[in-house]
Amino acid sequence: MQMPADYQIHLLNKASLAAFGEHVYLQHVLRLGYPIQRAAAADHDFCLTILNGELLKIDVKTTCLGKRKYYGYRIADDIVYDLIVVKRDSVFLHPDDLSPLAGFGRICIGNTDRLASQWAALRHAGRKLNSRRVLTAN
Repeated sequence: MQMPADYQIHLLNKASLAAFGEHVYLQHVLRLGYPIQRAAAADHDFCLTILNGELLKIDVKTTCLGKRKYYGYRIADDIVYDLIVVKRDSVFLHPDDLSPLAGFGRICIGNTDRLASQWAALRHAGRKLNSRRVLTAN
């Protein structure tokens, strides 16, 4: 599926931008080989298992601003707040000080257009799948 250049990521509403950031984060962590799963909680997005078997709560924050750290409200001290920064050309991960990825420093995850195209294709495929389920359920 060919998407238009720059996919206008910077024009997305907050919810879509957050979903894009979570997708990018999830794909990156899976590439690194960490066991991760989506959380069914309101205060964090993922549960990540680190080498010693400890389970970490991860809340992914996404912005288009040039921030290097999440300085917003923190619900709890035991939640890691990793920040995804979306720029015109690249997407970066700025790990929280408590993150298992903190040792990597700022991480360039990839090209914004490529990542946005992958995300859009998955969203489109998910919508098709959901619409088929509705049609075949009757």
